[in-house]
Amino acid sequence: MPRTSSRKKKPKQQTLRPNHKLPPELITEIFEYLWGGIIDEQVYESEIPNAIDNHFSQEQSDLFRVSRVCSVWRQIAVPRIWQKVLFQLDAERDWEKLFQWIIQEGYVRFNSVTTDHISEDLPPVMNTFFSDISESCRSVRRVKIHTSALRGPNKDDTLNLPSVSNIISMVTGTVREVDLMMHVANQETIGALRDCKKIDRALVHCCDWKETPEDFYTLLTSWKNIKNLQIEPPHITDYNWEEIYTKSLQYLADNCGEQLEELWMPLREEDQKLFCNLVENTPNLKVLALEGRDFENDGHFLDVVARTTPHLNYIHLSYFPSVTGDNIQDIKWHQLMDVNIMGCEKLVKKRFFDSVKKDHCSKLNIHIYDLEGNITEER
Repeated sequence: MPRTSSRKKKPKQQTLRPNHKLPPELITEIFEYLWGGIIDEQVYESEIPNAIDNHFSQEQSDLFRVSRVCSVWRQIAVPRIWQKVLFQLDAERDWEKLFQWIIQEGYVRFNSVTTDHISEDLPPVMNTFFSDISESCRSVRRVKIHTSALRGPNKDDTLNLPSVSNIISMVTGTVREVDLMMHVANQETIGALRDCKKIDRALVHCCDWKETPEDFYTLLTSWKNIKNLQIEPPHITDYNWEEIYTKSLQYLADNCGEQLEELWMPLREEDQKLFCNLVENTPNLKVLALEGRDFENDGHFLDVVARTTPHLNYIHLSYFPSVTGDNIQDIKWHQLMDVNIMGCEKLVKKRFFDSVKKDHCSKLNIHIYDLEGNITEER
C-alpha cells in the first residue's frame, strides 16, 4: 500500500512567485537600481526621483510597482520611494485625495525630505499628513526649504508650516545636507536646523535678510562639521550683509579651515584680506567658486589661491573684469582639472590658465562663458 504524504502542497500561485525565494539583501540591491542610486551615496539632488511626481504619478515608477507585490518588498521599497519628496502645492492635483491614499496605504516612511511650500490655500489634510510622517521618518539626510521659482523672494508668498520644523526636530541626528532660503525659514525652522549638528553640506540663499540678519551666522556657527559651503548673497547688499559676511569669513578661517573641501561664495574687493586668510587655512580645498562683487582692481586673491590650494581640481571665477593673473609665480596646482571663467575679460585675454595648463596641469579643461551663461570657447 503506497505511503501518503502528510506534507501539504504549496499553492500553485505561491510556487510560481519568485519573491518568496529571493534573499532580502538581493532584493535591496535590485531596488537600489530601480530608484536610480544608492541611499548612502552622495548624489546630485536633481538625479533623485521625486516621490510625488515620479513614483506616485499616473505612469507609476518601477519601484512603486514592485512595492505593491508583497509586504516584504514594500518594506524595502518605501524608504527609497521617499528618498525625495517635493510638494508643489500650486500644481493641479487633488492633494487631499492623494494624501489620504498615501496615509491609508502605509506610504508614510521615508529617508529624506524636501519641502516646497508655495500655496496660500492649504488642503486641511496636509497638516494631518505632516503629523503622520513626522512619527515615522527617522533617518532624514537632506532638507530643502525653498519658495517656488515661479514666485519672487517675498516672504508673504510662502506658507510656513510649523510641522516642517517638527519633522526636522525629530531627525536632527541624521540630517547631513541642507538647502535653505533664509527668507522662507521662520524661527522654529531656524531653531530646528541649528540643532542638526551633523550637517556637512549647506547651500544658503540669503535672498532677503528681513529682520533677522543674524540667523545665517547662528546657523553657520552651529554646523561644526561643515565641509561644503555655498553662499548665495542677497539681491541687494546692505550694511547688515557686509557685517555678517565679514564675521562669517573670520569664523570659517578660525574654526573650519582644515575640514573645508568646497567653497562657493561672493567676494568683494574689500574682503580680500579675510578671504585670503581663509584660503591659507584650507589645505584640503578641492572646489572653489567665486563671484566678484564690485571688484575693480587686479587684486591678489588669485595669487594666494594658486600657492595654497594644492588639491584644487575645480575653480569657477565670474565677474572679475580687472583680474589678470600677472606676476603669479608660485603655482601649486597639479590636480586642477576644470576651470570655468565668466566676465573676466583680462584674465581670458592674458591667457593665464593656458600657461597653467602648459606648465602644471596638462589635462586642464578651460571653459569660457559669456554673460548669458553660454560657452563661447573651450581650450
